[in-house]
Amino acid sequence: MPQRIPRYRGVSYTGPIDEAKRLVPVIDQADRLMGPGGLRRVGNEWVGRCPLPDHADRTPSFTVNEAKNLWWCHGCLRGGDVVELARLAWGYDQRDAHVAAAVLLMEFGHEVPQRPPACFASKSARSHSGTHSSRLR
Repeated sequence: MPQRIPRYRGVSYTGPIDEAKRLVPVIDQADRLMGPGGLRRVGNEWVGRCPLPDHADRTPSFTVNEAKNLWWCHGCLRGGDVVELARLAWGYDQRDAHVAAAVLLMEFGHEVPQRPPACFASKSARSHSGTHSSRLR
């Protein structure tokens, strides 16, 4: 049975994504994308027109569940968390989700997590040890 590989590997990718999911509510990002009066409360969810640039709708098909911190558009059949909303709204590729998360954190006034110093030390030690051993041969 093939083993499933995580989508975002490495410290530099998961750090900003996890922090953005933890610190930025999706309702605040959706409200910022839609502008004032773009969302209205219907039951437990917020409803409005889809803010994504490639989906122009006339009816409110975009819903945000504040308790679950998730969004869904019934018109373009897409949904996800706050990072996915920022990524799609700003036109980032799926491989650049960590960049969208970092921009999202900066936009809401939070610090972007940096790589720990041990990560740099271990990479530089590996690269130096490889060149040093080739000189000895």
